[in-house]
Amino acid sequence: MAIDPKTGEVLALVSKPGFAPAPFVEGIDNDTYHALLEDPARPLYNRALLGTYPSGSTIKPFLAIGGLHYGTINPEKAVFDPGYFQLPGVSRKYRCDKRTGHGWLALDQAIAQSCDVYFYQAAVNLGIDRIDEVLAEFGFGKSTGIDIPNEKAGILPTREWKRRVHHDSWYLGETVNMGVGQGYFTVTPVELAEALARLAIAWRRLQAAHGARPERPAHRQYPASAAGAAAADQGHRRQRLRAVIKGMSMVTQTPSGTAYTVFKDAPYTSAGKTGTAQVAGLRQDETYAPKLDTVTKQLRDHALFIAFAPVEDPQIVVAVVAEHAGWGATSAAPVARQMIDQYLLGKVLYHPPQAKVLATPQDSVPAETDDDSTVDDGAVPQAPTQDAPPVPPN
Repeated sequence: MAIDPKTGEVLALVSKPGFAPAPFVEGIDNDTYHALLEDPARPLYNRALLGTYPSGSTIKPFLAIGGLHYGTINPEKAVFDPGYFQLPGVSRKYRCDKRTGHGWLALDQAIAQSCDVYFYQAAVNLGIDRIDEVLAEFGFGKSTGIDIPNEKAGILPTREWKRRVHHDSWYLGETVNMGVGQGYFTVTPVELAEALARLAIAWRRLQAAHGARPERPAHRQYPASAAGAAAADQGHRRQRLRAVIKGMSMVTQTPSGTAYTVFKDAPYTSAGKTGTAQVAGLRQDETYAPKLDTVTKQLRDHALFIAFAPVEDPQIVVAVVAEHAGWGATSAAPVARQMIDQYLLGKVLYHPPQAKVLATPQDSVPAETDDDSTVDDGAVPQAPTQDAPPVPPN
């Protein structure tokens, strides 16, 4: 999915596997039609509009906006990641994608390196009610209104939603899951692209406020509050957005970024976020995810990537979801890079190397049904610090 954030124009909407449209125009025979209907790959299913997936770590920039707005995140304060996060009084460990931990990380590096522990803590500090408020500002949980029929909305879970659908209370472990885009929360590709377009246009408007008057979108009007419950003071809004955009830029433009190898030679700036959406959970005694070729395809993780470019004046927003393809940086980011290349440069410069089957990092957590997910969403725990060095870096 690709969008022009200035106008809301859909530049590309692709769902694969697809089908040849000619037989439908000429009159498709029953055997061919039933073969399409019964194909397990579901070629008639428009995944861009109807496919719902856990967002994985692509949700992290939006949660960061909320944490900065409500003051639950200090972008300069480092948080220690020993490789796991625990709630008070429970034994379950919510793992980070880097099993040995990232160590001390401030917000920008937490986004760039996709540190799960940082965002487990950020989600718990925000709380589910404020998370829902922030994500709703970006359009999550409702259809975008695109002028193509049969669009489906993802799920933005709330306390009321869970009571109505599951007849149960909301638990703190489920808030932890929200920090890395797992659990009940789901998105469609078009929904994810629109959310990032709102973020990009909010950034563009605030940039333009310090120079030329921003252009008004010609078609779809993204709300000025799309940066997340916008503050009255524009300077503070710009400061919050700058912190998040910096981290997203580091994803693609610094060696520690999860998508750096894909974008390092791009002749334009970009801001992105990788995501790996877990389909099947790991047991607590499992340390590493198995290699992709040892897992049944339907149990493999989904790969996601979102990006906009150029950073200084966003012209294109891209959201890619690759079903059961593994890690977002290796499966989804290359597709996005080629799309951005073609749009901005008129040709594709990037060609990915031969794919290798590797152990897949998990930007996610096991299913939210473990026993300690029943801790009430009340007190705010802190990330474990027993293995931390005495002081964070300056």
